[in-house]
Amino acid sequence: MGLSRILKKVNKAKQAISSLKGIASKLQNLNYNSVINSDELKSQAEEATKKLDKRRKSLQKNLDAKMTAKNAAKDIPIGETKELMYPIGDPLENYVVFRTRPRKVRAKTREGIDVNLSPKPGTTKLFKKDDANRQNLLSKESVEIALYVPDALSSTADVKYKTGEVGQVVRGMSSGEGIGGFVEGLIGGVTQGVQKFMNSMSGDAMFFLQGKAVNPQQEQMLEGVDFRSFTFNYTFWPKSEEEAAMVNQIIYWFRTAMLPDTYPPIGAGGQSEGEASGAGEAFFNYPNIFDVEYFGPIKEKVDGFLPMVCTSVSVDHTNGKKFATFKDGQPVSSSMTLNFLEIKILTQESYQEISPLGDPSMKSAQSLLDVRTKDGAAAAEQEKMGSTGESEVNKQMNKKPPPKG
Repeated sequence: MGLSRILKKVNKAKQAISSLKGIASKLQNLNYNSVINSDELKSQAEEATKKLDKRRKSLQKNLDAKMTAKNAAKDIPIGETKELMYPIGDPLENYVVFRTRPRKVRAKTREGIDVNLSPKPGTTKLFKKDDANRQNLLSKESVEIALYVPDALSSTADVKYKTGEVGQVVRGMSSGEGIGGFVEGLIGGVTQGVQKFMNSMSGDAMFFLQGKAVNPQQEQMLEGVDFRSFTFNYTFWPKSEEEAAMVNQIIYWFRTAMLPDTYPPIGAGGQSEGEASGAGEAFFNYPNIFDVEYFGPIKEKVDGFLPMVCTSVSVDHTNGKKFATFKDGQPVSSSMTLNFLEIKILTQESYQEISPLGDPSMKSAQSLLDVRTKDGAAAAEQEKMGSTGESEVNKQMNKKPPPKG
């Protein structure tokens, strides 16, 4: 991860400064934390960014053109990675890093209709000629956002049980006494059932007058595991124009990654994706999946996260106070609340993947959504199955009824 290397380099430089006769500690006590971020630190971070960009471009340029299709499709390719961070003036020991996976590429359709680009009579193409190569956002690029660890940091793992009755029939079968136990349980269960029916016919008086009640012989039955959800609360106080611009970018990209994009029907009337015959953008494209992880010493002590989707981005540009802006219109302070939902349930196996104490030899069952967004070959296979099914449905719907007589 490119951002991780930058953070390591900056933190290393910060530690070196902090060791100089306690100067950094005294500055912090005087509320001058930003002094720690010297010009030297900033220069090192910028230099690290340049080196990472240069390395990434070099690797991309030198990809082997003779790679087999299987190897090329194994991992979904990621192009340029946009790296954002807050705060940028005070390097921290620990961060939460949010990284997007590419969503499926869809042709842009919002630029209008140009009938001159129709590939066949009676159809229209939903993008202009000079815009035909545009793609939806975050489909070929990724975003990494490093934020401070929020003050409220909690996680809950829940397992659901339901109460179920296990009567004498089942208990007789599981008593270990073979056929004899089953027959005994069956007779007891039938007798109890008849008595319960007679009791209900008497308005429950038959058992009440005897001072007895039926033992339902209940057990706790495992029902399932809920998907975990997380809330991250952040407050931004930009100290410079650069940091203010960073805050705006962070809010923008979280919301962009959270929202689905739209596209017209695929294969409707024989057209390809991006074409339609009077059809609007009838489908949602799945938003980006997030890989969220801790960076820093906290990663070795605190449980992490399974892949997640962002379900809500709430922004308050007053931060609960009186509205105020700088001269350029930038809010003095903003707060942001992020809600996330994991796409895999927490089982004993998947817990090993995110726990610092986990057993790496245990592998969890895969989520189809998880596989589709990180394995190119699996995504292609799922796409093929879904498209084949949709094509068959369209064929059946477009079949003309046989002539009568």
